[in-house]
Amino acid sequence: MLDMMEIPADKEVDMAELANFYAMRGIDLGNFLFKSAPVADEWQKYEHGKSLWNPKTINELGTQLFKLNTLYLDACHRKEFYISVRIKDDHWFRGDDVMYIELAELHQLVHWNSLDKTLISCYCLFEMGECKKRGCTDIGFIDLHIVFKNPKPQPTWKAETKANIKTFLEKQRDKKCILFPYNFRHGSEHWILMELDLEKGLLGIWDSMRKEQKEFQEMIDII
Repeated sequence: MLDMMEIPADKEVDMAELANFYAMRGIDLGNFLFKSAPVADEWQKYEHGKSLWNPKTINELGTQLFKLNTLYLDACHRKEFYISVRIKDDHWFRGDDVMYIELAELHQLVHWNSLDKTLISCYCLFEMGECKKRGCTDIGFIDLHIVFKNPKPQPTWKAETKANIKTFLEKQRDKKCILFPYNFRHGSEHWILMELDLEKGLLGIWDSMRKEQKEFQEMIDII
C-alpha cells in the first residue's frame, strides 16, 4: 500500500518537500497537479495548397475523399482557388450556367464542418445523375441557390421565393416527389430535407435533430 504524507491543517504546503516526497517513491507530482493540454490538430485549419488531411494518416480517408484530396492538390498546383461546375437548363431551369466552389469548402467537407450550399447543390446534381442512370424519372429537386434564405432578407424575398418555388413545381409537375435541402438559419451547420409528395399533396420533413417546426415554419407556409 502506498504510504501517505500527512500535512496538518494549519500548516502551509511546502511544494518542494511534497515533490521530494513523491520523487522518492518514483511518482511525478506533475501528473497529479497538471493535465496535459490537448494537442491542436494543425490539419483542422485550412491553408491553400496544403493537404486537406494529415498525409501520415491519409489512409483513414475513404476512396472518394482520397480522390477529392488529390483533385484539390492538383487544382492548387495550377494556382486555382475555385472548381467550376457546369449547370444545364434542365437541371435548375435557369439556362446554362456555371457554379463556382471555393477550394476552402472542400476542407470543411473532409473535416465534417459546416457545408456550404454549393456543396449541397453539387450533391443534388450527383443524385440527379444517379437517378438518370437507374432510370428513375419521378424524383425532382429544388435549387438551393434560388430559394436559400438570405441572412438579411429583402422586403421582396418572400414573394420572390414563392415565385421561384412555383416555377420548380410547374417545371416538375410530372414528378412524384420533389426534394428540397434547406438550411433555415444563417450560420447554422444543420440542414433538413423537405420532401414534397406531389401525388398525395403532403410535405415531409426529414430532420436528424428533430428541431421544432416553428424553426422552419416560414418556409412551410411558403410551400
